[in-house]
Amino acid sequence: MLLVFKVFVKLYILLKSGLLFIITRLLNLKYPLAIRHKHQFVNLIPEDSSCLEIGPFNKPLLAGSDVKYFDVLDQNGLIKRAGELNIESELIPRIDFVSEIGDLKVVNEKFAGVLSSHVVEHQPNLIAHLQAVADLLLDSGRYFLIIPDRRFSFDYFLAESSLAQVVAANVELRKTHTLASVIEHRCLTTHNNPYLHLLGMHGKPMIGQELAQAVNLARAEYQNNLAGYIDVHAWYFTPSGFAALINRLFEIELIKFKVEKVYPTTLGKLEFFVILRKVS
Repeated sequence: MLLVFKVFVKLYILLKSGLLFIITRLLNLKYPLAIRHKHQFVNLIPEDSSCLEIGPFNKPLLAGSDVKYFDVLDQNGLIKRAGELNIESELIPRIDFVSEIGDLKVVNEKFAGVLSSHVVEHQPNLIAHLQAVADLLLDSGRYFLIIPDRRFSFDYFLAESSLAQVVAANVELRKTHTLASVIEHRCLTTHNNPYLHLLGMHGKPMIGQELAQAVNLARAEYQNNLAGYIDVHAWYFTPSGFAALINRLFEIELIKFKVEKVYPTTLGKLEFFVILRKVS
């Protein structure tokens, strides 16, 4: 009986997921201006403009003579890292600017545009990151961002980041992740299937002994890397929340960016797209 029930549940999920997939395609035909894929967003960047891509790793989104790359490892280091992760390395580009701590101050050029994909949510000090990007841009330059939407990603159970939290990180001159961020990322996340989140199937949070063990492991990881970088999310956003945060940071004169355009998360996707314009 239990086996029959499990089969029924799986069929139900597949049916609803299939319907959502069809609806997604129909909506994409009805609203062709919606940005559903990274390549659509990248195509908004003028071809003849100088651009810096932050963190391309093994899948750069930009290419051409006017494009330069920044990452925490050079090309050889990224190839080695890709091998350790057993992922493709053929497209890893030559990295023009390298900083093991992610310090954009090593970049000694100005650009018309800067692009990052799934980068800002990892920044321990978001304001410092935005200030550094603004310093790399020409007047009226643009920062193109691809950001995960916490509502449809593994960050579902985590509350959206607030202005107070972002400002506090800046006042503290935060350079590494907090213990709270490590615990949240290791212990309080869930699956990364946007269709299941849309169906209200968010997974089960850890409880009891499993949670206790995960918290202890997160504490140990944090203690063993006090001076180093741990790859976790520091911030959790939605399209409207991120736009409101940027505008408020501009209003209180902590950043030089205004929101030019937000492309909300589309059905069946887990990321949204933002264009920020530098205001001198």
